Amino acid sequence: MSYFTEQIKALMKTAEENQSKACAIRDEFKGAVPAEKMDEVQGYIKFAAEACNQITQLKAMESEMEKSSSVMEQMTKVPVNKQQTAAMLETPEKPTGITREMFSRFLAGGIDGLGPTEQHALTTAKDESGGFWVPEDFRVEYLKDLVGYTVIRPLARVINTSKPFVVFPTVQSASTNGNIYTSTYSGAWRGEGYSSYTAQSNPKTGKVRIPVHIWQPDPIEVTQEMLEDPDADFQGMLADVIAETKGLDEDAAFINGDGVGKPLGILNAASGITTVKSGAAANVAYSGLVDLFTSLPAQYRQNAVWIMSSTTYGQLLQLQVGSTGTYVITPNTTPGTLWNRPIMFSEFMPSCQTGSNLPIIFGDMRQYVIVDRKGLTLQRLVEKYAPNVGLLPVARTGGQVVRPAAFRIQIVST
Repeated sequence: MSYFTEQIKALMKTAEENQSKACAIRDEFKGAVPAEKMDEVQGYIKFAAEACNQITQLKAMESEMEKSSSVMEQMTKVPVNKQQTAAMLETPEKPTGITREMFSRFLAGGIDGLGPTEQHALTTAKDESGGFWVPEDFRVEYLKDLVGYTVIRPLARVINTSKPFVVFPTVQSASTNGNIYTSTYSGAWRGEGYSSYTAQSNPKTGKVRIPVHIWQPDPIEVTQEMLEDPDADFQGMLADVIAETKGLDEDAAFINGDGVGKPLGILNAASGITTVKSGAAANVAYSGLVDLFTSLPAQYRQNAVWIMSSTTYGQLLQLQVGSTGTYVITPNTTPGTLWNRPIMFSEFMPSCQTGSNLPIIFGDMRQYVIVDRKGLTLQRLVEKYAPNVGLLPVARTGGQVVRPAAFRIQIVST
């Protein structure tokens, strides 16, 4: 049994146990949970939601590792000399190159303390920010942690670029029968021998321009002693801290970003995503969920996911089908799906309340494109933080919906 399989099974058990506890309280009070018990219920829901998020993230990481293993297998079949083979087979767990050692020396003493060959190991990909590429094994660790802290990135389409923006081609959606056909291209059936054709100007194509924005938090201030301590895994801690902050900042922007100096979030998509009424003035209702689910075209629904906060999920746990007494989510069942589509949890999603807010996204996340320009760089700041050292991480990322028809958003309204 693989590491990922063991972790996923353990997390599924944790999620089931916490949801069962929440459902038990709900069943005890026949759905009308008293206020003094709600904190306890929300705590169980939060733990279950976190476990479900980790399951999805582990599955994404397992998939990426399987792809990497396949690539490495192909690489080892290419006839190369021993030195090239050793370089290609270098892994994060067993770094053999000069880069990691030089990166540690760069963090501790700066670029001026390195010789020409050592500087070359760091400055090959130097850019205008004044920062330096981090070694491959550090980037792998950072990206692994980044995926672990995010909801949108593992589901979206991610592309790399060396330009300040990417132009993404799109096809104009049909003005009629939009839930069946996703483009304006029309077809026809002909009788045998038919030869009279009329040219059409469809499909109509367009372009979506996705700009790349600078993510640059305040510098991390560390002591010189910590940088020079050989027993401290400072690089591992640094990768984890940067990945956590970048991951949470990304999710906040990919969901709520206004596109000004940051990615354009799904809830603010300028191209206009269709909203579906919840059926209640301050909550979700069964009819609204059904409308949200069925209004998404079938070709997108089969790959769609639900995105909501833990609080909204808690309301779904208490939601009944009309006055039948039957719960939408069956008590004591494996959490994390609704009508066989995965539920993802992000606390950056609004909660249900009066005010026409947008608590649920349902859509095919492959139609949200994330653009990464180059990668993470680190700038070492000395004078301002002396006698300590400031480390300034910089990354360039953009994001935008490229096909609004692939999404639906619930709006709190009767």
